[in-house]
Amino acid sequence: MKLKFTRNGNGEVILLVDQEPFCTDHYLEMVKSVKEKVEIEVEDFGDDITHDEQESIKKMIKEINELEFSEDQENEDVEDLDSIDNNVDESEDPPF
Repeated sequence: MKLKFTRNGNGEVILLVDQEPFCTDHYLEMVKSVKEKVEIEVEDFGDDITHDEQESIKKMIKEINELEFSEDQENEDVEDLDSIDNNVDESEDPPF
């Protein structure tokens, strides 16, 4: 999973996942990846993302990649995430 952070026309930071706009499916895939210890990578930053913003994002991704789960959490079936209803209005911006 490759992430790219850039800005939209309104100046808001947006996230692209594998060159596609971030959506609910990407979120679920990201949660699965973290639980399976597959690292999330920042592929690129748009020219309009400041150095401070880049450092903040890199720190956040590093912390996500280093998450540890208790034995109980690791034993939970990650596939349970597939049962979440994906009928979300994806025209709304993600809450970050």
